[in-house]
Amino acid sequence: MKPVIIATDIDADCLKRAERAVYEMGSLRELPKELAERYFMHERCHFTLVDCIKRMAEFRFHDILKDNPFRSNNLVLCRNLAFTYFGVELQKKIIDKIHDSLEKGGYLIIGRKEELPENSMFEPVYPMDGIYRRAD
Repeated sequence: MKPVIIATDIDADCLKRAERAVYEMGSLRELPKELAERYFMHERCHFTLVDCIKRMAEFRFHDILKDNPFRSNNLVLCRNLAFTYFGVELQKKIIDKIHDSLEKGGYLIIGRKEELPENSMFEPVYPMDGIYRRAD
């Protein structure tokens, strides 16, 4: 089965934790109860994502500054990294890479407290929630 989700990071330990998909009890507090019951197994002090959902994801090492972007994405989540810690020039390079990686009409989600650089080729959909669409 081809992965539906490609999860990337530069930190190998972070990727291993994400691949395990084990979450502490408080991590799912904002998730509706019906979704938690459907997609997570409740074990002692944590929740684990069910295997059929885990199999939809592929985890890869990726350095957003050096590596070429993956192509033909419908959605890119870039939260609390590029638009928090990087300067404007790096942000512009990254936003160009993200734009090129998205299909027309694809979405970008950034952190709620983050802002895109000016002239970023994305139109706001729900900017208060960090949701933007590729503008063409």
